[in-house]
Amino acid sequence: MEESQSQSLRPYSSALVFSFANGLTWMIVLGTPMILLGEWLGASAFTIGMAYAALYLSLPAQVLFTATIHRYGYKKQMIFCWATRALAAVAMLVMTWMARDGAKPWMCAAYIVCAWHFCLFRAAGNSASTPWMYEFIPPRIRGKFFAYDQLISSTCGVMILISVSTLFAVFTTFSAFMLCMIISIFGAIASTACLFYWPDCPKPAPVSLRDMFRRVPKLCIKKSPFRTYLVITTIWWLVISPINPFSSYYLKTEAHLSQSIIILYSAFQYGGTILGALWISKRLDRWGVKLFFATSLVFYAFLGIYWILLVLRVPFIVNFAAASFFIFGLCNAFFYSPNLKYLPQVCPKDDQPLALALNIAVTGVAAGVSPMIGGYLVKHVDGTPGMLKLPFLIYLSILILTQFALFIPFLRLKDIENPHAIVLPNSIGLHIRFPRYLSHILGVSATRKAHGSEDTETGG
Repeated sequence: MEESQSQSLRPYSSALVFSFANGLTWMIVLGTPMILLGEWLGASAFTIGMAYAALYLSLPAQVLFTATIHRYGYKKQMIFCWATRALAAVAMLVMTWMARDGAKPWMCAAYIVCAWHFCLFRAAGNSASTPWMYEFIPPRIRGKFFAYDQLISSTCGVMILISVSTLFAVFTTFSAFMLCMIISIFGAIASTACLFYWPDCPKPAPVSLRDMFRRVPKLCIKKSPFRTYLVITTIWWLVISPINPFSSYYLKTEAHLSQSIIILYSAFQYGGTILGALWISKRLDRWGVKLFFATSLVFYAFLGIYWILLVLRVPFIVNFAAASFFIFGLCNAFFYSPNLKYLPQVCPKDDQPLALALNIAVTGVAAGVSPMIGGYLVKHVDGTPGMLKLPFLIYLSILILTQFALFIPFLRLKDIENPHAIVLPNSIGLHIRFPRYLSHILGVSATRKAHGSEDTETGG
């Protein structure tokens, strides 16, 4: 009974409620509705790429704002930034209203400004939120917490996207976008209110900007588990980031699917994330992170193959687009929670807030540059909406090759909390035994026997 209570997430319910409320905002302002809004305003693939890249290119601000946490504390900094972030949703609502009779030439620029405003204050707030959660969530249940966090936010995403899809099917495009922005504003207010119920934690040790510029290069250059993980995740994000906006944009401009259908596909994506997060929530803290990292890589490689077939217009392949989005969701679940669980293991204890922010910023910049550059390379020369076929196929080929190239580096990571979860042999005969390791990754009974445990949940 005592062990069950120690595994319970009830004391952290305010953080889980925040995940749901926050999803009402970012899944509209940073998700598929935002991409479709840009297309409605006449934005090119390059413009949409610049707006979507703000999510990642704004992340260096997260490193800089770690210097202010010791002054204001986790709670005050997070609340201020989250409230200020909401102004971008208000501006997008006003811009949508002004575009009811047709988009104005300046609106594409305003569209980019709104995205950057939202993402900059989001990054500043997240500089406090992630180390704040590591302060009050015990290590023994972090895997379970982050899995449920993703489960709840994804459930919110499904509800939002089904609702949004219905809005586009029932109302005019203008009215649907207006209602989307109103929902996002409500979510911004609700999520900010939830932060008042998070527990206060001691302020971290002060970090001056001078110390920061001295310690950041050391973290990046000095050989360490942190640097190793930073390198491989940076490469991974650099390749993976464009697939989400490009897939939605391709289906709209090249496959000529409606907004409601594309948003419904995004709901399938969140459905995959829900099932994936629910499944790993019972296993991540016991099985370790490497198994799920490897699964994500394999699934993303197969998704790249599917999208090549779709771009090549293989007959009837577009009918499986919903399934591909569902697998997108599974991949996200198998990477998101393990990543957050593993990061504290490689971050130096005395520099944890700075190291966390640095990892997120570096990987984020890489992930932000790629859709922007990719959007420029795949756009039509005359700027009309659409994507060039050959550059998109080259990108998908790179995605596939990168997943297989990163497979071994991810398996070689040292999982201190689960050292025996999955071990990569040094034998040159690895390729002969690959099917056995793939079976291990997919969760066959041999894995459970190796751990001597049953697949039962211990409370929560």
